[in-house]
Amino acid sequence: MAGKPRLHYFNARGRMESIRWLLAAAGVEFEEKLIQTPEDLEKLKNDGSLMFQQVPMVEIDGMKMVQSRAILNYIAAKYNLYGKDIKERALIDMYIEGVADLIEMIMYLPMTPRDEKDAKITQIKDRTINRYLPAFEKVLKSHGQDYLVGNKLSRADIHLVELLYYVEEVDPSLLANFPLLKVLPPFLYLCFSSLETSFVLISDTHITLSCVAKSHESTGWVCREEDREENALELDFLLLSSWLTGCLFPASCWCRWRRLRCPRLGGSQIPWLVLMMGLVFGPTLRLCFCALQALKTRISNLPTVKKFLQPGSARKPLLDEKAIEEARKVFKF
Repeated sequence: MAGKPRLHYFNARGRMESIRWLLAAAGVEFEEKLIQTPEDLEKLKNDGSLMFQQVPMVEIDGMKMVQSRAILNYIAAKYNLYGKDIKERALIDMYIEGVADLIEMIMYLPMTPRDEKDAKITQIKDRTINRYLPAFEKVLKSHGQDYLVGNKLSRADIHLVELLYYVEEVDPSLLANFPLLKVLPPFLYLCFSSLETSFVLISDTHITLSCVAKSHESTGWVCREEDREENALELDFLLLSSWLTGCLFPASCWCRWRRLRCPRLGGSQIPWLVLMMGLVFGPTLRLCFCALQALKTRISNLPTVKKFLQPGSARKPLLDEKAIEEARKVFKF
């Protein structure tokens, strides 16, 4: 019986972290042989373990594999996370390359010179919200399935969720700030053009729906400050929340609606606004905003991944100055 895979790398994320994620998601226990000194690295080079004189290197099934893509492909194929045919594998590869583009930008952020860091963060944020996340949202909503390819868990899903955790470390709001009104049907957008609407998923089981009206002479909409701050209603909308998110939530799931008053209706409350948004906008909002959040929740709740996300696991923390200095000493860069 083959032993556990053994991972050779320094004590940080780098190019080994995606390998850790994939092995963990596949339920494979592994060992790590940390490279802590220049001598550790030289030993691996001198005994012929590093084909191209570089890490990561993984000992698995009697092989000493290098090159992270080759390692990831092998693990994915071995544990049935690489699609059922050549077409699915092509799609998985395409999605992974997009994920890798953004992961690489984030991975090198801690080593960016301080005078360049703000510009780099701005670039990462722009690419995140204007290029990469919308692309993956589009894939998920195009087929309405639980996973990116073939409605089955693949390495593309695992690495995308890995990326989402990194994005949250850069700026937690990046996953929550997708503009919703831009995807509403034109006639509905006109009907509610006097409203500013934000829809934010704030946890795995809670949704916040806030509607704030503008004062507008032509429509008569008025929302007083005390109405916004003091007159909040909490309503139990299990079906609505399930519809909006595409997930099955427990009965504790709820939406918060802030009451609006309209002088033309004699100051009456308008709960129909929430119902209309749920019934009419529901499918659009669900597909636009929540696909990535739903995927993140789904993958994170897999027992193997949940274990990996727990403190004390093999998952590595965000690179700090101390880890960077240790890496500089070992790799001499």
